[in-house]
Amino acid sequence: MSGAKRGFKTYYRLGLIENWDWPLLWFSLPFYVLFTFLYDVLITGQWSLLWIVTFTAGTVLEILLVVAAKKTFLPWLLSKPGAGIYGLLFAGFVNSCRNLLVAAMALDFQLEEKIDWVQRAIGGFASGAVFILIFVSIAGSRIQHDSTMQKQKSIQRALVSQRAESATILAAENQKLLAQTQQTLLPRIDQIANMLTTNRARLESIQELRALVADQVRPLSEQLRRGGLSLSQAQPPAEVTTVKTQFFIDRFNLSKAFRPVILLILGGATQFLIMQMLFGTAVAQANLLPIAIGSATLLLLIALIPKHKVVTRKSGMVYLSLILSTIGAPLFLTNLQRVQDLATALMFSMVIIFPILMGIALGNSAILDLAREQAEAQVVSDNSRLERETSLFEQRMWLAKRNWSFVVHGTVQAALTAAISRLSASEELEQYQIDLVLQDLQRAKDGLSKTPELDIDLNTALQAVVSTWKGICTVDWHFTERATRLLTRDVNARMCVNEIIKEAVSNAVRHGEANQVNIELDRTGDELLVVTVSNNGRAPRQELRNGVGSQMLDELTLSWSLTYNRAQAKTILEAKLALESISRGTL
Repeated sequence: MSGAKRGFKTYYRLGLIENWDWPLLWFSLPFYVLFTFLYDVLITGQWSLLWIVTFTAGTVLEILLVVAAKKTFLPWLLSKPGAGIYGLLFAGFVNSCRNLLVAAMALDFQLEEKIDWVQRAIGGFASGAVFILIFVSIAGSRIQHDSTMQKQKSIQRALVSQRAESATILAAENQKLLAQTQQTLLPRIDQIANMLTTNRARLESIQELRALVADQVRPLSEQLRRGGLSLSQAQPPAEVTTVKTQFFIDRFNLSKAFRPVILLILGGATQFLIMQMLFGTAVAQANLLPIAIGSATLLLLIALIPKHKVVTRKSGMVYLSLILSTIGAPLFLTNLQRVQDLATALMFSMVIIFPILMGIALGNSAILDLAREQAEAQVVSDNSRLERETSLFEQRMWLAKRNWSFVVHGTVQAALTAAISRLSASEELEQYQIDLVLQDLQRAKDGLSKTPELDIDLNTALQAVVSTWKGICTVDWHFTERATRLLTRDVNARMCVNEIIKEAVSNAVRHGEANQVNIELDRTGDELLVVTVSNNGRAPRQELRNGVGSQMLDELTLSWSLTYNRAQAKTILEAKLALESISRGTL
């Protein structure tokens, strides 16, 4: 992530109302203790327990100010454009109030004889702004990461659970569909078979068969076609625990451990603040040049770091400390002669020590942020893979129900139509003709006897088509070598071709009274599989394009056409299947 993007993230996080909670106080308290010791106890030489009272009073005031603001104007203020600036200003205001209260109490307790109120106000404001900046820079990425990981891990657990249950759901749905179709159609088929014991039942059998196709087979096929299934999202079994944090990682890219924009802002502000507290505002202003030189030196050293330099955790700490020390070195060396005692020396050393500590903390946040982004990306990638697997299960469930539609509309309806055609062939039926009709009915029952497979052997399926229409219509086919190779490795293509052929042959006999059907299959280029079915029946009626078969062709094919060639006296169906969508299983 670039420095500009990180800076924008930091600015955005400055304006979050979630910052103003207990974690910010726990984060700030160690700094308050340090500064109280350095700038109150040491600078005055007053080793009094009353400083604990002033410290406690200042902390309580800050808490009350934040609580009052959160209940009144702060949520509204941080919802406005420029919320990052408002958050920074509010942090400075709160800490400035704290600093002024501590100063007033120190004066009352005679811990200090004279107060520079302007310095106290400015110093408190600056330190408050620095605290919130550091907190947001370090803790903000962790909070955001934990939130993202919680969400992604929960999704992952739900998808894994869902995947484990999908096979069971698929099997249960297939059993449900098997029972539904058998209960709907088998009793009527058995009834019609029983009626064929005498020729006197021929007309009644024809009427019953036609009613069965019109009133039950076709509506059931349409119901199954429309009733697509989808898996509901499973609920995650339990909440995912927070990802643990470590100090840096075993090996990291050194150049990515710096946040130069925040370092320069915080480093420069800290140096100016320390100089102001120790030597006054005039001296601090006079040292703006050494502060600028330190900042420029830091930027130069960061720019000189090889972009792909990877270091271990220990050596990285050494490199970081040495490079970060340069930001305060010019100011320290320029003003070393001003240090007259140990207390001042300890406080003045913070111009070097504080940027180092701050830079290491920010570097730790930057490196962990990068590592977490990679972890989050991996989780998102894993979830995408799981979602694809779930999608495949959903497709299989869709295909399971659609296959039942194909069985009812194709195999069953074709067998029943063949039976109607045989019964309609003559007024008086011989026993062999009745036997053929009974075989047709048995084929319909066999089609309803078990759950349809999601794979087929196309040669076997075509032989079944030939057997179904034997004596009524002759069916021939020719597949090119390119098309055959494609069919051997693509189960969905085989299924689609089979259903198109069954539909085309059935329509040729039912609507065109054809007795000859020719099927050709070719692969044009790498993208399309073309099925061409021609028959010698009557020209098709336009209204046939609105039926269940036409809707099936609309869904299975990229495009299709049904035309009549007057020169050849043939009806020709041409259907084009997009191979890419077939291979993906998206019909």
